[in-house]
Amino acid sequence: MKSRAFIIFSLMGVLALCMCMGCSVLNSPEPAQINNGISPDKNTSLFNPQKSYSFDDVLLSVYSIPLDPAMGEPPLHENVHFITISGENLETNGNASTWTFVLKYKNNTKFITYNKYGQIITEWAHDYPGEEVFPDQIIAPRDLFQKNHDIIYKNIPDISNASSRLVLTGGNYSLTYGNQDHPVFLTFDAKTGALTSSNEQ
Repeated sequence: MKSRAFIIFSLMGVLALCMCMGCSVLNSPEPAQINNGISPDKNTSLFNPQKSYSFDDVLLSVYSIPLDPAMGEPPLHENVHFITISGENLETNGNASTWTFVLKYKNNTKFITYNKYGQIITEWAHDYPGEEVFPDQIIAPRDLFQKNHDIIYKNIPDISNASSRLVLTGGNYSLTYGNQDHPVFLTFDAKTGALTSSNEQ
């Protein structure tokens, strides 16, 4: 139990650091970092420095990565297994300043982070617990925000001016935003976009 708790705690730390720093992670075991050459000044609109990136664009980029360098080409979609996807600093259209994808490929766990610094891939030597997420079976963040506009902006009109985080895991989206005086916690069904829980009245 102590060992499992340590691993889970470590994984949470890695995910948080991925969001903030582009994956400067734990010292032992030290994950290998791979920058695939996509940088903010690369000639592509997705990775030019900008305020936010769409989920759909970043997902397409994840699918285009040759996860096995020896093969030199992207794997089939069915061989890539997403465990959790999270976005930081959401805007009203569902875009985020940082996206982090945790996935499994050939029994290896990878953290893939996208932000203004580009794309960073971090190898993780341990298993990452959680149910598989199927991106083709969920409502996109853009549509989630549009569907639940009145709920999300009920008390905070501009989410882009508040600290916010959207996490997709299992069959749910969890959205947290606001500030210390007024935190908001909302949970939505990942397939339908329906609100399932809220701390708001």
